[in-house]
Amino acid sequence: MDGVAQPPRKITLGPWLMPVFRLMAAARRLRGSWLDPFGHSAERRLERALVAQFEQRLHGLLPSLNAERLALATQIAALPLAIRGFGHVKLANLALARA
Repeated sequence: MDGVAQPPRKITLGPWLMPVFRLMAAARRLRGSWLDPFGHSAERRLERALVAQFEQRLHGLLPSLNAERLALATQIAALPLAIRGFGHVKLANLALARA
């Protein structure tokens, strides 16, 4: 290995996992609550911080929004569209959006 992080490899899962997926789908009501089993991961904390940062920037621009600042506000509003995917894909897109 040359020190460059490799993306995770895809795996094949059998039909035995379908009941687990159904259980997870039924538990979607827990998303965003303190009972959310995935809500405390570093990736979810990063997502919540990004939303707060995004809202803060837009709210900061709104009081002084004029024709000159409209282009900047539009660029900031479009940033979340560039940060898509899961895991390493989302982190790579986040790095591109921050650049």
